[in-house]
Amino acid sequence: MIKNKTNFHFQRYELKYILPGNFADIIVPELLKHMEWDPFIAHKEDKSYQVNSLYFDSDDYCSFFEKINGFKKRKKLRIRYYGDKFDPEKLIYLEIKRKYDSVIIKDRIKYPFEKISNIYKITNFTNEIEGMEAYEKDTFTEFLLTLRLKDMKPKLFVSYLRRPLMGIQNKNLRITLDSHIKACEAKNFEMVFTPQNVLSKMLIVEVKYNNILPGWFHKIIQKYSLDRTSYSKYTNGLIACKPDSKLIFNIS
Repeated sequence: MIKNKTNFHFQRYELKYILPGNFADIIVPELLKHMEWDPFIAHKEDKSYQVNSLYFDSDDYCSFFEKINGFKKRKKLRIRYYGDKFDPEKLIYLEIKRKYDSVIIKDRIKYPFEKISNIYKITNFTNEIEGMEAYEKDTFTEFLLTLRLKDMKPKLFVSYLRRPLMGIQNKNLRITLDSHIKACEAKNFEMVFTPQNVLSKMLIVEVKYNNILPGWFHKIIQKYSLDRTSYSKYTNGLIACKPDSKLIFNIS
């Protein structure tokens, strides 16, 4: 099982900006004065990897409406894997993402994909968590209880390309550039989808940091008049993929 807890628990502030896709050519050189490419992708020519998420929600879309209604405290469940091809032999991640006002807390554990379709049928909980580290048990328990109490099911598949940078002096500072965002409705745990474009020709810049935002990034905000957004890939993906979504969700 997982031995390094620090890689599976994150608590930080997060800022988001939506920019034209070609703005990457302008902002990346600015960022590289203070940051470097994540070692995971530094060797790749395009400096990117594909992120794939399967989001859960209740039939009355409780997670969707928590976001739409602007709740300060909210929580999302998702399955995540990386790469442009899904390999059922590999482990996936079960993730819980919580938002408390402006603070993001994320916990995740590795889990065998072959077991995910039976997650609703688990009856012997003690056997299921046997051999897990304490934090794995906590995360898995919360994931499973939330799934069952809210009767959550797979609702949306989202994929995008991510280019990650990390601070040279402050490794806890991360900035990611997300593009080619696609989504489609999901009815089950089948991980092979044909998603449609959701936010074409645009770039989502996410700034993730602890404590204080560096002064040099404040200067970038001012220089390019960047405006923060609360854009949600899940919420906007669901609206884009559902026919008559505004009528269904009663939103303007």
